[in-house]
Amino acid sequence: MNFISQSIIFVAYIVFFMYISTYYGARFALCKTVYKYTIDIRPKAKQSTRFTSAKNHQCYTDHKILKWTKEFRAKLINNLHKRWKPLKQKVSIKYEFIFKNAKQKTWGKYKDTSPDVDNLCKAANDAIKGILIDDDKYIVSQQAVKLYSKEDCIRIELELL
Repeated sequence: MNFISQSIIFVAYIVFFMYISTYYGARFALCKTVYKYTIDIRPKAKQSTRFTSAKNHQCYTDHKILKWTKEFRAKLINNLHKRWKPLKQKVSIKYEFIFKNAKQKTWGKYKDTSPDVDNLCKAANDAIKGILIDDDKYIVSQQAVKLYSKEDCIRIELELL
């Protein structure tokens, strides 16, 4: 085959994949859009809402988690491009909650003690809301793992669906 016929076949493949990706959705597209972030902060779990002991039983969030959320959001904003807009589409999110441990033999191993991974995800999801994604209703798939390493951090991988 000569160069012209190879070019025509290549263009036909591109048009076919564009048709498939628009008809069946982005999962058949040639490339996926994935954003990766590493936030240097110790992971913190968000516990259930607490209530005051007064007559009216008002609910509140612990001031420590509010302070952590503020710090997390500030560090996340520093990692983003200046023109970043919160996403308003379905996303899959993967978290790696990395906890510092002085013992080198534990690095890379799973952390099987508290805090619970679902409480870690709650805190992280609340912190990224309004910055990475417009609302946590757009999270349709979520994976999380707790690991040991030499430094505390949270790794976030956000994939557009």
